[in-house]
Amino acid sequence: MVSIEPTWIAEDGERVASDEAAPVQAPPKPKPDPAPPARTPAPNMEPPPNPAALGACHNHAVDFIVRGVLPVPEGRELFGWIRELRDRFYREINQAPVMPLHYCYQHDEERRQSKTGNWGHILPKQGDDQEDAYCVENREGWRVFDASQR
Repeated sequence: MVSIEPTWIAEDGERVASDEAAPVQAPPKPKPDPAPPARTPAPNMEPPPNPAALGACHNHAVDFIVRGVLPVPEGRELFGWIRELRDRFYREINQAPVMPLHYCYQHDEERRQSKTGNWGHILPKQGDDQEDAYCVENREGWRVFDASQR
């Protein structure tokens, strides 16, 4: 049996036994490639729709058409109208943020609580000489209080 001694060749070309050799450094590890930049969605991209909510909006659209609340406009295709209503219901109703308690949906404004405990907001003035008018929430819903009706 032949045994082979591990050797290496020095810089000057002379063969040297491995026990006399200088320690060999491992080659440098390759640097990992930097992580690709995170893909950010375009500003106008929406999250994927919730299938259950989308199905419910589809059912509501069909119900509104069948009951005559939102009939198919003349010249429109039924399926296109259903999809349009479904999408509008989903985006404008289902995805709308929940408004705070005591919100005035009629005037699209948040009500504030007065010192007396009533919830209301000031209505925009119709003329320069008009006094302040208020929309006040009560137990039955809402009522409008006009200061000129005293």
